[in-house]
Amino acid sequence: MTEGEKMRLLDAYYRGEDVGKRERFSGLGLAISKRVVELHQGEILVESKPGKGNTFAFSLPVLEQRTNGIK
Repeated sequence: MTEGEKMRLLDAYYRGEDVGKRERFSGLGLAISKRVVELHQGEILVESKPGKGNTFAFSLPVLEQRTNGIK
């Protein structure tokens, strides 16, 4: 799977080239997750291992809050 194809997995209703296989179809869940992470200035990552599946991870920035001198 190419880098471009991995990121397309995050598109709503994406269907890969081999539409006969269930793992090549993406619904709304990943697209919604991507949007929520982006709205929080985060990043979502996709790692694909042929024959093994995909791993999704995300990171969000840390917000430093100071209240009454407490760090």
